[in-house]
Amino acid sequence: MKDDAARPFYKDYDEDHSVLYAIIGLYNLKSQFGLSENSVTEILKWVKDILPKENTLPDNYRTVKKCLKGLDLKYKYIHACKYDCMLYSNEREEKDECPICREPRYVVCENGKDKAAKHRK
Repeated sequence: MKDDAARPFYKDYDEDHSVLYAIIGLYNLKSQFGLSENSVTEILKWVKDILPKENTLPDNYRTVKKCLKGLDLKYKYIHACKYDCMLYSNEREEKDECPICREPRYVVCENGKDKAAKHRK
């Protein structure tokens, strides 16, 4: 992991943008937009293809996960409005309905249990 933090994408590349920088940025995009593991792998393939051949980016999402595992990153799911009007956090954590669009926070599943209409990492 230390090596990834210092290793540039390829020889003579800007040192401010290491492999670890790219991995964390890609992981953030995956979380923010709900990208699948396959889509992240395809993005990595495409980026690797447009960089010089000696680039050191990972080949697939599984390798990205291995790199990040050592960082012990934690995330918390936060309920969100069905239409992304708001997040149910802080002072809104106890609300059962979006104050903006009035959509309910929970939906009833087939098994009769409530689940969040939507959540974010």
